[in-house]
Amino acid sequence: MPEREQQICARLRVFRESTKLSRATFAREIGVDQFRLASYELGRAPLRYGLADLLCAKFNVNQRWLATGLGEQRHYYDIYCPPSSEENQLFSLVFDRFLDNGMKEWDRGMEALAGAGTALASNPNPTTGEQSRKREKSPAKTAAWYVEFLIPYLVGELPLAVVEGYVETMLEAHRVFLAANDGQIEALADTPNVKKSLLDNITVIGKHSDVKLTMHALLARLNKATTQHGMKSKLAKYMGVPLPNVSQWLSGEREPAGETTLRLLTWVEQQERKT
Repeated sequence: MPEREQQICARLRVFRESTKLSRATFAREIGVDQFRLASYELGRAPLRYGLADLLCAKFNVNQRWLATGLGEQRHYYDIYCPPSSEENQLFSLVFDRFLDNGMKEWDRGMEALAGAGTALASNPNPTTGEQSRKREKSPAKTAAWYVEFLIPYLVGELPLAVVEGYVETMLEAHRVFLAANDGQIEALADTPNVKKSLLDNITVIGKHSDVKLTMHALLARLNKATTQHGMKSKLAKYMGVPLPNVSQWLSGEREPAGETTLRLLTWVEQQERKT
């Protein structure tokens, strides 16, 4: 077996031992028998993507660390997933083709957001020269990063029990802001240098401003929409995730991140309109 696959298997064993779980218990947690797990840990068989993603999601393992040994051990990236057809491919190949770039893009976005936030906090009212030019670009970029990265990240990190209150508070603040700045927003919408990507992101939030986004209610709607044979597979294909991910979401075993939740809501609304 190639050296890289052996190293991935070795890291799997290192992680499993760090959890203090026996091989039998850990195997049961990820849905395989202990002999199959042993074949991975001892480097007799390469780790496949479907199982790797399942264990990374369940135990909050950093996919980059498992694939390369780089980065922190604990930090699962719940980002756009590869097609379900990749589930039986080598984890290393799927990481190289799909996950690596997506994770790097996420990291760059979070770094840019942190940098923009620091710059605005330390110099909130630039007035001359280079500072003036920065002011022209920073607010729009910062807002775009908040919409695209920070808000979904924060919602995804919250305990399930408080997600409803958090989202409702955000949406109420959004409604208050729109009511107070309606005229200014209309004027800005006609300004050529307002970036379309930012407006698109704001539109997505506005579209859901009247929706009471309760996770329990959403899961109930999703379970109802997927009762017919084959619907879970259709949902997995729409989301671009392996079928086990959908099963974990529907059972409540795994909490979808904020952006994923909105995509699930969009899908279930589409299905409900068909009935």
